[in-house]
Amino acid sequence: MPEVTRITNRTPNTYSVEEKEEAHKQLHDETREVMHMSIACILLDIGLAPGYALARKGDFPGAKRVGDSWKVSRSVLKEFLYGNN
Repeated sequence: MPEVTRITNRTPNTYSVEEKEEAHKQLHDETREVMHMSIACILLDIGLAPGYALARKGDFPGAKRVGDSWKVSRSVLKEFLYGNN
């Protein structure tokens, strides 16, 4: 599986085609329950810093703090993006 480039404070629309393709693969991978915050930010086309800020406020769909990192529920994010399809 290709590795997604580590994301710091990227602005929207600066993600590569490869990063977006990998993020969409992970979103539709039924074997995954959670994904990294960086992957979710690519899918939402937002920078990582705003993503963490939204998560801390409780406004990031499916985001939960796990130890020192944030994880995002794949199914919650998928429903947020596509509805109940």
